[in-house]
Amino acid sequence: MDGQSMTPRTTCGENLKEFVSREPKVFQDPIHGTVELDPVYMVIIDKPEFQRLREIKQLGTVSFVYPGAVHTRFEHSIGTCYLALRMVRHLKEKYQESLGITKEEELCIGLAALCHDLGKWLAVKRFYSGFESSTLLEIL
Repeated sequence: MDGQSMTPRTTCGENLKEFVSREPKVFQDPIHGTVELDPVYMVIIDKPEFQRLREIKQLGTVSFVYPGAVHTRFEHSIGTCYLALRMVRHLKEKYQESLGITKEEELCIGLAALCHDLGKWLAVKRFYSGFESSTLLEIL
């Protein structure tokens, strides 16, 4: 090292404290019903990279067989965040004394669940680009 002291890394929730006192954002999820998320998650959800998930079908080609089966990676990610938060809140309720889960850790778990599909749009784009340049008979 060059003799300079290293500054400590900021933790997941340290820069997010300003959002905690705001009203939760409410989503109407087709699977889970009313989903309330802390406003901090909107920082991610409002980004164009996250909004791209609206264009990717979670069920892939299943919609060719079941045209009414429409579920996007956007909806899936909101639901995954919701379920991860339910899980961590349940653990806090039952085992908080031994686990000591903090609000910051809860936020980080929710953020990880929310962002778990963010890299998939590139893979899906590459997958479907193969179909565009080939006919179905060539693929089979």
